[in-house]
Amino acid sequence: MAIVELLLTNGANGKEGALHRAVCGGHLAVVQLLLSSGADGKDEALAVAVFGGHMAIARLLLAHGAEVKYGALSYAAEKGYTAIVQLLLAKGVDDEAKDDALQEASREGHIAIVQLLLTNCAEGDINKGVALISAALGGHTAIVQLLLPNGAHYKNIALKAAAKRGHMDIVQLLLINGAEGKDKALVEAVKESHMDIVQLLLANGADGKLA
Repeated sequence: MAIVELLLTNGANGKEGALHRAVCGGHLAVVQLLLSSGADGKDEALAVAVFGGHMAIARLLLAHGAEVKYGALSYAAEKGYTAIVQLLLAKGVDDEAKDDALQEASREGHIAIVQLLLTNCAEGDINKGVALISAALGGHTAIVQLLLPNGAHYKNIALKAAAKRGHMDIVQLLLINGAEGKDKALVEAVKESHMDIVQLLLANGADGKLA
């Protein structure tokens, strides 16, 4: 810290690179010093802070005007950093970033973040259907249940994905909620030797000639 202060006092350049290194290392006091001395690159630094899970540094950078860019929200959602996701949403992010984040959280099974993203989006602002497929692939039944009311047009694809991965509970849930595309799902279940799912699909009207 003292060395950084000395270098800054003597007109050292390279503040942006120094800021990124300080953020990466989680050095809050150094980050504060560099920001106070006018360091640039705050948007990139915020993404670095999020990647490292450095909540306090992320909050500091936002307070100094950093914008949420470079996949920061998606990464926080993927890693399950609920508090950081909440912080970034409060700053304001575009719908595309929310889409990506919802997909990541759904795939990784972070239901608290899925709920947070849904709560912070008006109806129709984000694509819940792609997230439904991601949750089905990941085997996250509770998230599939949460997304089903808004992902109706993607139920058939989700059924095929769940059948391929062997997620029996999700296949059952999707069938109960009217998913079609049983024949394609059957083909996937047969390929992967998920015989319990094969039997379930046949019992629900899939074409046995495909088995």
